[in-house]
Amino acid sequence: MMQGDRVMLRPMEKTDTDDVLRMRSNPEVLAQLFSDEPPTRESHRRWLEQIQAQGVRQEFMIVERATGRSIHLLRSIPIISFLFSSNDDLYGPFFEDT
Repeated sequence: MMQGDRVMLRPMEKTDTDDVLRMRSNPEVLAQLFSDEPPTRESHRRWLEQIQAQGVRQEFMIVERATGRSIHLLRSIPIISFLFSSNDDLYGPFFEDT
């Protein structure tokens, strides 16, 4: 985990599901995703388990320290994976606003 005066960066967890669904249901964010429909609670949990098991990239939450509220998502992947992968899902780093 990394911390500044106002925010901290930490790995995404299953407990972030509601915040992720809120962010990814925003029409401006949804327009940038690979699906026309916002994720469901179950589809998000399956997706998170899958990327954690693969170990290729890490999803992070940017959290306001004062409130504990998640305000952004950040995707990080190893640059070697990005350069040599044929997987269309690797586009990091990737930010999503609330």
